[in-house]
Amino acid sequence: MFHITFSKLFILASLLLFSACGGGSSSSDTATGNTTNEQNNFSSENENSNSTTVTISAGADRTVKINTPIMIIGEVLGDKNQINSYEWKSNEDVLATTLKFEYVPTQIGTQILTLIATTNSGEQLQDSMSLEVREEYTMELLPF
Repeated sequence: MFHITFSKLFILASLLLFSACGGGSSSSDTATGNTTNEQNNFSSENENSNSTTVTISAGADRTVKINTPIMIIGEVLGDKNQINSYEWKSNEDVLATTLKFEYVPTQIGTQILTLIATTNSGEQLQDSMSLEVREEYTMELLPF
């Protein structure tokens, strides 16, 4: 006859639960507690051997009208105090040195804006967004 005790059932359920947890694109080092994502990130350890990961994002790609001011807002996930400076670039032109700024696109076409964040230790993180700049839409009145 088959006999299962409560402790055996608990161990079996725990194994199933922990083996089913997973997914995503991150990995963990249980010895140090460091977690690594596939995004642009920086991981550092402080004196207490805790680790902190900083990730930046330039935001989603956008379609905008030419000569219309828009807000460009970067995002920092994690400890913002680990970031020493920010820089937004289009090609080699520096557009801003803040995390968010107002931008006026003056040329039709696709522009790539890149956010570069420099950490306190000198490492550079970067992420880019695409702006599709189009002509202003005009509305024509048709005769009846």
